[in-house]
Formats: sequence, C-alpha cells, structure tokens
Amino acid sequence: CMAPMSLHFQKAENEIVASEIRNGLYSHFAEWCARIVVHIPIFLAISLISVAPCYWMLDLNSSLERFGLFWLLQFSFLFLVESFVMLMMWLLSNVPGITNGVVDSHHFCHHH
Repeated sequence: CMAPMSLHFQKAENEIVASEIRNGLYSHFAEWCARIVVHIPIFLAISLISVAPCYWMLDLNSSLERFGLFWLLQFSFLFLVESFVMLMMWLLSNVPGITNGVVDSHHFCHHH
C-alpha cells in the first residue's frame, strides 16, 4: 500500500532535482554525493537494527571487534544493493515508456 505513495514522492523529488540541475544549482555528481551522505547514517542504523539481535541470538562470537566486522559486512552489502538499485533506476529512467522504474502500460499496450 505504501509503494504507490513512495513512487509518487520519488517522482516529485526526481523532478525537483532535475530542475535544479538544469538551472545550474549543482551538478549530478554533487547530487550523488549528497544522497550518499544522507543514506550512510540511515543504512548504518538499519543494518545495526537487523544485525544486533541475530548476532547475539545465534551466539556467533562475543567479541566486539567481530561484531563490528559483521556489522560492517552487512552495512556494505545493504549499501551495495541500494547503490545497484539507484543505478538501475537511473538507467531505466532513460528508457521510453518507463517512469521511475515503473512500466507505463499505455506506452506498450496498443488500444485499437
């Protein structure tokens, strides 16, 4: 139920960012860097929330150093996947008939 709402906000945000880049307020690289800076703390928190209970419930290792490495591994995986998704969204946004990664059925379906 949340997906259509998030797609709506994502589309609105993308339109604003595109407009600001066209107006010369900042470059694509600056926008990418800003997204990374914003997403790092979020992904650190998400990975910690998901890793901490499982790590100690499974009694993997009581060492704080080992936990830190395990957390870093999970964070890296989460960040890699999110980066891949952002790349795919950017690539798909340049394909006709696809808006924000969603296939526009009116583009592909021909009504006679």
